[in-house]
Amino acid sequence: MKILFAFLLLTLATGVASADEYTFNVHRFCDIKLKTAKDDGHVEIKIHPKAVPEIEIVLQSKLKRVADGSFETPHGTRFTLSKLRKAIIHMHNRMINSGDWLLTITGSGAEYLKLKKKLVPISAFRTPDPDLPASANNPEMPDMTYYGVNENAGTAD
Repeated sequence: MKILFAFLLLTLATGVASADEYTFNVHRFCDIKLKTAKDDGHVEIKIHPKAVPEIEIVLQSKLKRVADGSFETPHGTRFTLSKLRKAIIHMHNRMINSGDWLLTITGSGAEYLKLKKKLVPISAFRTPDPDLPASANNPEMPDMTYYGVNENAGTAD
């Protein structure tokens, strides 16, 4: 009985540990939340304006792992995660577009174009910052590139 209990506990703990949650604060009133698991995940992008009580859900979709660190919606919008060696901090108190994870959103279909139209105009800290590493100021980076944190690992330093 003890062996069965230990096996179940280990199996369940492994499944829980394999799911990660990432938060990317695009702007003070907009965030991207990714939940990833071994083979799939979920993405939710919300805009919650200060003056308007309603939350606009820009995207809510299942994700399928297509490569290591890359997940895709059923409509072909790709979310690629990369761990940075050092956190990029634009704003300590609100952690807007800050963290030690880089998220790049790419695609070409209607879903991607809708996201780009909504997110790029409101993205905070998109201008080059001389105090940040060159990788953070790379003009070749796509418009839909954001910094955030892995919630399972705590906040970035």
